[in-house]
Amino acid sequence: MNISSFLLKGFKKESISNETILADDWTVYDYRKKKWGGNPVNFNCRESWEIDYLLKLVQNKFPGYNEEIIRGTIKDCCKATACPHPRESFVEYVLTKLE
Repeated sequence: MNISSFLLKGFKKESISNETILADDWTVYDYRKKKWGGNPVNFNCRESWEIDYLLKLVQNKFPGYNEEIIRGTIKDCCKATACPHPRESFVEYVLTKLE
């Protein structure tokens, strides 16, 4: 059992679904990525605003999850996968690690 699983055990209010997060409104994210010449289908772990954006989406949908745990899980997933991170599969990976 990893630290995230240990700390979250018994505190989850509902099961995480990647469809819930991916179906959320990514308009602001997409606009900002395009404005700075990025590809919105890829998640860039070097950009703190992107980590913050994903963190807020998870927190809004699943308020029972601690911000530090979510941020740490996102950063761990960034380290464990090669760039570029396709957004859809990266979000799925993060949410799997949070469960």
